[in-house]
Amino acid sequence: MTGLDCLYEELEKRGFKVWQAKQSKMLPAVLDILANTGTLYSDLHEARTQLDILKSQCEGLKNQIHAGNILQAREEKQLRERWEAAEHYVERFNASLAACETEEGRDAMRAAQVFVNAVSVDTKYDNTAFIIGLAAILSKNGIGAMDELKKINSKVFRRKL
Repeated sequence: MTGLDCLYEELEKRGFKVWQAKQSKMLPAVLDILANTGTLYSDLHEARTQLDILKSQCEGLKNQIHAGNILQAREEKQLRERWEAAEHYVERFNASLAACETEEGRDAMRAAQVFVNAVSVDTKYDNTAFIIGLAAILSKNGIGAMDELKKINSKVFRRKL
């Protein structure tokens, strides 16, 4: 136990609060003067203060690392779930594709899946065009998809699919 620790203990016995004494820079300086030690106690006080700050920062970093690990585990779980859902979707699609009665039906389903994966629907007009395009693929151009699209947007040119 250092002289500084003895001083803190004696102050506590006399009714002073130890945390107040430990925050004071004056007490180590007084001990240095009385003991004629240069800056030994002041340096010790400063070192302990820095150690407390570093311990606090270390604890904060540990908490951040722990929170980061929890977040990473959640993200990994979500990715795994999304991957499994995608695999399940592909398996179901392939099963439904195999269940088609004709080669033309399977080809139409493949073309429809490529269309669904390639098209981005951002507006209600896109949605209408998507429905018409999908219907044209599945009906093997049995409906006039371009005629329907021309009703929505007159700038659409007429082209045979």
